[in-house]
Amino acid sequence: MSRYIQDSACDTWELLADAIYPGGAAAIKRKGWPLPGQFKHEWAERIGPFLDPDRNLSPSFGKLRDGLRRLIT
Repeated sequence: MSRYIQDSACDTWELLADAIYPGGAAAIKRKGWPLPGQFKHEWAERIGPFLDPDRNLSPSFGKLRDGLRRLIT
């Protein structure tokens, strides 16, 4: 996870897979599609409830969050 750089195109799901899946992203990629998408979906469902959008420090996420809020108000 030390390779992660916030708001960069840095293979984010691959870094997460390397941290939590046996064999990492390489093992998932070897098994082929649709496994990568299935894992991304599962991880999003499991991690999402723990996220606090107001504490997210990502500038790009902040723009998305604020834009969505403007649309619904």
